[in-house]
Amino acid sequence: MVRFRSGAFEPLAQLRDEMNRLVSGVRWEWPEWGGVPASVFPAVNLWEKDDEFFVEAELPGYRAEDLDISVQGSELTIQGRRTVQAEEQVVYHRQERGNDEFSRTLTLPREVESAGVQASLTDGVLLLRLPRSADARPRKIEVKQT
Repeated sequence: MVRFRSGAFEPLAQLRDEMNRLVSGVRWEWPEWGGVPASVFPAVNLWEKDDEFFVEAELPGYRAEDLDISVQGSELTIQGRRTVQAEEQVVYHRQERGNDEFSRTLTLPREVESAGVQASLTDGVLLLRLPRSADARPRKIEVKQT
């Protein structure tokens, strides 16, 4: 049996306490924007109704011509580029909005019919309607009596 003298681990306990005190005020989570980590843009909702998927994406400040949307199988890619012209003859004290570029790819639960995809942009919210492919739709099988 191994015996330790009293207080042998006290320096380690002190180090642990000091480290805990040092990092107790640090925020370790990702900053959030709209309920998702700031590194994930745009924020999206994805749902299914009948034989269609719907994707809603928040894209404030983007216009329809700034966006490029593509679908291949069950992969949806939304890309965008926004160009903001800086004002001349001004001194910026803070400039957080500017030229932005993003790309986000979502894997849908099933393949979609790319020819039937519809997209609309209203008040900075992109809405996509993605019909499920015919192969991915449930099909009723008729049973024949023999």
